[in-house]
Amino acid sequence: MSIGNLAYIASGNGGTQLKFRKYDPSTDTWTQLPDLPMTYLAASQGIAWRGKLWAYGSDRSMYMFDPVTEVWTKKAVCPIQVTNAQTFLLNDQIFYAAAPMVVPVSKRYMHMTW
Repeated sequence: MSIGNLAYIASGNGGTQLKFRKYDPSTDTWTQLPDLPMTYLAASQGIAWRGKLWAYGSDRSMYMFDPVTEVWTKKAVCPIQVTNAQTFLLNDQIFYAAAPMVVPVSKRYMHMTW
């Protein structure tokens, strides 16, 4: 994910808190930021939107990171467990498209808003 000329990356392995860092190519430096409030990111990873970073986490929640205050905030919780997810921007809105895990694969894809 990136905002302006800074890149942001999460690293770690399942079962541990994810480390979060930013990279400034103008100084070739990495800076440690507050850990992500989850043990892993969903397959969609994350997205930058309106100067904030958004990530869908292991607890089925969408989190927002404010790079000015360096604080993670839980913004929404998906009501069901999902799989095969992607996050994208369309018409200046974030979409999290996913398939519910409780139906057969052939009928999984649906539109869901929460």
